[in-house]
Amino acid sequence: IEIIQNAHLIIDAVFGTGVNRIIEGNLAKYLKLVSDFAPPERKIIAADIPSGVDADTGQIDPSTLYADHTVAFGYPKIGNVIYPGSVATGELTVADIGIADGLDKNIKTYLMEPDFVRNVLPRRQLDSNKGTFGRVMIVGGSENFVGAVGLAAYASLKSGAGLATVAVPSNITLGVASIVPEATLINLPIDESGTIDGWPAAREIYRRMEDYSALLVGCGMGVSNQAHLLISNLLLSPVDLSVPVVIDADGLNMLSSHSRWWDKLPEDCVLTPHPGEMSRMTGLSVTEIQNDRLEIARKFSAKWGQILVLKGANSVVALPDGKLWVSDISTPSLSSAGTGDVLAGLIAGLIAQGLSASDAAISGVYIHGIAGEFTREKLGDSGTVASDVIFEIPLVMNMIRQNMKML
Repeated sequence: IEIIQNAHLIIDAVFGTGVNRIIEGNLAKYLKLVSDFAPPERKIIAADIPSGVDADTGQIDPSTLYADHTVAFGYPKIGNVIYPGSVATGELTVADIGIADGLDKNIKTYLMEPDFVRNVLPRRQLDSNKGTFGRVMIVGGSENFVGAVGLAAYASLKSGAGLATVAVPSNITLGVASIVPEATLINLPIDESGTIDGWPAAREIYRRMEDYSALLVGCGMGVSNQAHLLISNLLLSPVDLSVPVVIDADGLNMLSSHSRWWDKLPEDCVLTPHPGEMSRMTGLSVTEIQNDRLEIARKFSAKWGQILVLKGANSVVALPDGKLWVSDISTPSLSSAGTGDVLAGLIAGLIAQGLSASDAAISGVYIHGIAGEFTREKLGDSGTVASDVIFEIPLVMNMIRQNMKML
């Protein structure tokens, strides 16, 4: 104990990346002694990954030694960037250890970085107009959830889309217009009870779709019987929508009630569930999903043949070919209602501007995360709302284009 109390620098090199068992016995005892008795001013530096952090999942052992700084060898490990392992990692440095070119060719897990986003963002020409950067249609909304579609539409416009059209039940269009006056509106028919009329609404959307380059479905839609009918006729019918589709929120909840829904969806959809929605879609518990987020996302993206954005701390984008992109951002500023609608609108807006569905999903998650961090820096950890994040989107995109330091 005296040695620990007098230490100024502690090097943690107890375990390597292959350890995924519970730490027990004397090793657990020694790690606890360091945690309990090391002086506050001491520095702990971990070699590759802190002892107790699972390098593949980011899960932590109760005996984990939290580092001030971690030096990862060759490449960052998943456990270095995924919560809660990212917290135990502290500041991360990646050391080049001379790994030969080509040895990483079979790696299918990537860290989201600004260089990727910069290379796929559309160029803004001086002679462009609102038709140059695509049109997004957002289908959703209900009497109890007017704001969701408004947030999504605003985010799509802030991403640079030329036009956003919100297709909502006719009894809430005025409310939506007050949230996002820049959007155009489609009044969808309602029945006697004031809820959306499923089949006529789907028919009206089909009739208008040829003018649009991206479709977002589900934000604030509710799960009424008529909303189910709309989803069935719009997304699960043999009629070709002819544009990439982003499906969020209640759209996902209603899909999960259909047997083998993934066999009927159009190709190249972007599905954006949070862990609760992912639980309903897969039949797994939220705990099972959160304990192995990357591999769960990879497995079901391949099974469903769709692009999957699993939201949460360190959001994940999984592609059907097994490739997977991880965000290293976990921020409380994105832990409020509506931020998921913002992300869905952002992704749809990028698709409308010509990005592939996969590039839009990866770029959207990265931009959304940085916008959340900017909001946190300005306003703190609490009290931020989804609209605060929206206003950071153009700034983030401009900084990426200008190759400026993000954080």
